[in-house]
Amino acid sequence: MNRYSKQISEKYQQAIKARKSKVVKLFLYVTGFFAVLSGVTFIFYNRSNLYMILFYISAGILGTLLIVLLMLLLFFVSEKPLYEILYPKVIDDHNNEGSIFIKYTPYPKDKEFIAFGGLFPSHASKVLRFKLSFENAHGYPVDFYDAYVMTSNGKTANIHLNGYYLHFRDYSDLKFQLRTQGYPNVKPKYKRLPNIVDVRAFIDESEEDLDPIFVNLYNLIKNEYHSPSVTLGCNGNDLHIGINLRPMRRHVKVLTEDIYQELRRSLLQMIDLANIIK
Repeated sequence: MNRYSKQISEKYQQAIKARKSKVVKLFLYVTGFFAVLSGVTFIFYNRSNLYMILFYISAGILGTLLIVLLMLLLFFVSEKPLYEILYPKVIDDHNNEGSIFIKYTPYPKDKEFIAFGGLFPSHASKVLRFKLSFENAHGYPVDFYDAYVMTSNGKTANIHLNGYYLHFRDYSDLKFQLRTQGYPNVKPKYKRLPNIVDVRAFIDESEEDLDPIFVNLYNLIKNEYHSPSVTLGCNGNDLHIGINLRPMRRHVKVLTEDIYQELRRSLLQMIDLANIIK
C-alpha cells in the first residue's frame, strides 16, 4: 500500500527548512562576532602590531565564514529529517503491513559490535545513523545499521564501511570470514583458504574447510547490491555482514513520491536479505 501523502511531504519540507534556519542562524551569530571584531581592530589598526595582527586574523576568519554561510544558503540540506522523520515513517508503514515487527532507532549509541565482530579494526571510529532491530524469518535476532566506519592516522583516512552492517546474534559456533579485501581483525589469526579464488576466505586454524553456502551468500550480496566491497564473517557466536554501497543516500532535498518509494525499496531489500539467512 502506498503510504506517501501530501502531509508527510509538507512535514518533511518544514523540518528541512527549520534545520537549515537553525544552522544558518548559528553561523550568522558567529559571523557577526567576527565582523564586529574586524571592525574594532580596524579602527585601532595603526595603534599597535597587536591590533594589526588581530585584524588580519579576524578578517580572514570572517571571509571564510561568509563563504561558508553562502554555501549553506545555497546547498545545505540536513540529514536529520531523513533519519528522524522519513525512515521512521517507512518503518511504521512496514509494521502496519508486514508480518515482522521492526524497532527503529535513530542515531544509536551502540559501541561493542564493531570490535566483537572482527570485520574491522576494533579502534575504528564509526557514525551510526539508524538501527533496525527485528527477528528474521528463521528466528535470529537481527540488528541492522546504517554505518560509516573509518580509521585515521592523522594524515590519511581509511574508510572500511560506508553502507549497511548486519548483526545476527546467536548464529553459529563457526569462525570464518569472507572479504573482498583486507584481513580479519581477530586474534588468534585465521588461516587463508587458497582453493577459493573469487573471494578472500579465512577460517579458524582448527577448521579444514568452509561450507559453500557462505561463499554463495557472499556472491549473492555482492552481485545483487552491486557492492564494491563486502565483508562477511562469524566469530564463534554471531554472524556479521558489512556491505559497502555506492552511492549512499544521506539526505533528501525535496521529497517526492518516487523518492519515498525508493527509500522503502532500499530498506525492504535489506530486510529481505536478512530474512533469507538461516
